[in-house]
Amino acid sequence: MSILAVDLFSSFVSSEFFKNFLPNFVSTVLGLLLGLPIALWTNRLILAQSEKTKRMEEIASLDRSLVSVIESLNFNRQRFSNMLNTLANNQVHIDPALDYSTWDAVQQDIIQYLAEPFLQRRIAYHFSRLRTLVQIQSMYLDSITGITASLWDPPPLRQNLKTLLPNMITKLDEEADALIKDINLIRERYAKKLPKDSRQASFSNH
Repeated sequence: MSILAVDLFSSFVSSEFFKNFLPNFVSTVLGLLLGLPIALWTNRLILAQSEKTKRMEEIASLDRSLVSVIESLNFNRQRFSNMLNTLANNQVHIDPALDYSTWDAVQQDIIQYLAEPFLQRRIAYHFSRLRTLVQIQSMYLDSITGITASLWDPPPLRQNLKTLLPNMITKLDEEADALIKDINLIRERYAKKLPKDSRQASFSNH
């Protein structure tokens, strides 16, 4: 019985099937043993690159939103100057034409991607104060030309608003100037996180 088994095993080992099977089997086992770590490493590399690309896109999106804020602040500073000159001549704009809608358009990106909560609050507060300024400007205009214009003699509300408006405009102008400088500093800090070849194309001071 044992002799028969030995003969069968010898015949199997020397057969063409075994000669072809063994190299394929060994190569498959080695491929599994070596390929699994390589596959895991490749997967980690792909995930890391995907995360890096996503972060770069987020930074670029944040920068575009911050640039929009800076442009809005610069525009409003010009309007502040016009408003102050008009008030100094005892006149008032019917429409101050201030831009406070930019914040509505970009706040999602800034809140989501800007890791500077204090700066977020400063920007949001500034634009909310712009809305208040427009309301006060409207009240002052109404106190001069509207129904309330003839209700007071002398008109205390009108005088209070006339004093309040220039002070408020001046403070908002100073705040806008400070925000522009701080936002550009933040933009420069975030630009350093990008590859050198894409910094110049994506970021520039405003």
